[in-house]
Amino acid sequence: MRTRQMLLDAFYELIQEHDFDDITVQMILDRAQLSRGTFYRYYEDKYDLMNSFFRDHVDNLLAQVGETISLRDAMEAVFHHIEQNKRFYRRAVKTRGIDSFADFLEKYSYDFYASRLPTSDDAAALDPETAIAIEMLCSCHIAALRKWVERDCPLSPEAMARVFYSFVPANVKGAIG
Repeated sequence: MRTRQMLLDAFYELIQEHDFDDITVQMILDRAQLSRGTFYRYYEDKYDLMNSFFRDHVDNLLAQVGETISLRDAMEAVFHHIEQNKRFYRRAVKTRGIDSFADFLEKYSYDFYASRLPTSDDAAALDPETAIAIEMLCSCHIAALRKWVERDCPLSPEAMARVFYSFVPANVKGAIG
């Protein structure tokens, strides 16, 4: 775990200094003082590393939704995490292309909602209307998140959580808790 953390720390430092597109795997390796083989043992590419930073902070939190924490409280905690690391996320949301951070977040969010609906074992089992509703919800959430970060987080994490939660369909709120 220490090696993986060294890679995450090196990347976190670099994204404070450079745009994501300017960061190379070699720069990460130089900063972490690790070998290329070590990098690829843990990550597919720099996009996977960037996404891992978010996943590492959010996976455990979201696993508790409906059991020990409400969806709205989880959203608030995620916004606090993003606000505390806004320089990182400001650069992350600027990535474009098929491996963009926004695309990752949209899929991550969709999978979260879809996996918690009682009618689905996976995203393919959702009825078309529910699937479209969740896709729209996730797209809107990610667009709003991007604007919030780009504008230096002008609303509090609590306010953002209230706004985001208000757009979650009632049937999804009921299923998640």
